[in-house]
This record gives sequence, structure tokens and C-alpha cells, in this order.
Amino acid sequence: MRPNGRLCACLQAPLKELDMVEPLIGLMAAILLGIYLVYTLLHPEKF
Repeated sequence: MRPNGRLCACLQAPLKELDMVEPLIGLMAAILLGIYLVYTLLHPEKF
């Protein structure tokens, strides 16, 4: 980082894209868990 707290313009765009990685992983995990729970509710004899 520079002394004034700003990043070089070439680094700002990639870092902004990385901000959304964690929420997207959480969303995917929530969707997969929801699908699993619905499936187990519909087919309890398989578990």
C-alpha cells in the first residue's frame, strides 16, 4: 500500500473481484445443503 492508503490502479480491480469469492462459496454451500435436505425429505428410505 502506498502511504496515503490507496492501492495502485492495476491492483484495485483484481482485489475487488476477490471480495465476492467468500460470499459465493457460502451461497453455493447453502444451495447444496438445501438440495440435500430436500432430497432426504423426499427419499428418507435411502438414508
